[in-house]
Amino acid sequence: MWSRRLFWKLAGLFVGVWLSALLTGHYLARPAAESFGLRLLATALIAAVATSLAFWIVRSVRRPLADVSAALTGMQTGGYQYPVALATDPDHAPLAVALSRIATDLADRDERVRHGGAQLDTVLGSMAEGVLAIDRDRRVLFANRAAREMFGLDQQPLERRPLLEVVRHPEIERVVQEALRDPGPKNTELEFLGKTRRQLLLRVTRLPGDPPPGLVLVFHDVTELRRLERLREDFVANVSHELKTPLAGIKAFAETLLDGAIADPEHNVNFVQRIAGQAQRLEQLIVDLLSLARIESGHEQFDIGPIDVGGIVAERVAAHSPLAEAKRIQVSVQPASESLEALADEEGLREIIDNLLGNAIKYTPEDGRVTVRWRGEAEQLVLDIEDSGIGIPAKDRERIFERFYRVDKARSRALGGTGLGLSIVKHLVQAFGGTVSVSSQPGQGSTFTVRLPLRRTSETTHEGASHG
Repeated sequence: MWSRRLFWKLAGLFVGVWLSALLTGHYLARPAAESFGLRLLATALIAAVATSLAFWIVRSVRRPLADVSAALTGMQTGGYQYPVALATDPDHAPLAVALSRIATDLADRDERVRHGGAQLDTVLGSMAEGVLAIDRDRRVLFANRAAREMFGLDQQPLERRPLLEVVRHPEIERVVQEALRDPGPKNTELEFLGKTRRQLLLRVTRLPGDPPPGLVLVFHDVTELRRLERLREDFVANVSHELKTPLAGIKAFAETLLDGAIADPEHNVNFVQRIAGQAQRLEQLIVDLLSLARIESGHEQFDIGPIDVGGIVAERVAAHSPLAEAKRIQVSVQPASESLEALADEEGLREIIDNLLGNAIKYTPEDGRVTVRWRGEAEQLVLDIEDSGIGIPAKDRERIFERFYRVDKARSRALGGTGLGLSIVKHLVQAFGGTVSVSSQPGQGSTFTVRLPLRRTSETTHEGASHG
């Protein structure tokens, strides 16, 4: 269609020029004196007609080409709009339809790419693993949020930077070089010393291509997993040792009795009493382990409500009075100036006070003192158990609430401790929404402070009590 219209336009130009030429020839046939002005007019007419027709033809051809060029330029820059003028011209309607289809396809494809890129960014950004993509020259192409946080690179531009500038670690460089040489994923575990010490599991995979255009590095932070593994190993070792000690004692005393000491009235009762003592120690260890396991698992059901602290303290002080009196330790109780109730489980609060008070008496030398006091601070009940005992060195205070951790292992075992009491205290206090801490000076005693949610009941004033 477009070719036919162009043909007719050129034909019109030819006819116009031909007619102008005829007219000019007609006037040129006259005498020169008569036709000079007419000749000049005819020449101007021919030039004007030819120029107008040529301009019209060129413009009719150039406009759609300019529209097509503008449309293609717009598509190149992301503006997928075809020229509307083409659609109104019947000669160029097919071209307009073709450009419209191309623009629609490109817009759809671009939208799918943007949507896929947004999904990929969301997936990679939500991953807990750090992801780095590098090219063959080991320059960073991409780093997700986890990788930036893992290596402390949140505010730094990473794209096109060398990998060794971003993550300085010789083991990473070694694995990257190996992955570029040999096909197949590479795995290694390494320790990264940044702001915090981290244990990282690294997996390096090639990007598709031969030769590969780059690599993807995925970092798994296994620091907490390795810590839990060490805790499990330590726990198994400690439990084995703690169970072995009383069992060894029971076995030795039983063998002694079987070897003839059972007929010795002077020693047989003593051996049986020692067997009973070791069995009691073994039983207490098992009870503490089961109690700690239930609390840590979250399956322990607590009946949390307002508990009269004064009543529980009086009960536990009375229970520990025989041991305190045997060591001539003065146990003082200093109640709050008002009636306070802790929001806790009654049996759990009893176990907390029992463990802390028992430890205070055990580790306080003869003629020492232990003080139990409580008060209200804002929305918390603050319970202090202070002793004048041997104290705790600074290096041990952060670990004192760990399972089986003992400052003085030999002394603790001699006093009958299982090494689980303070760990049970910590987990119970946390289960009630509180905290526990310790302040201590070696040789001057320790103060364990428990903070629990508080309920105030009245302004009754209580007098301090003393038990010695």
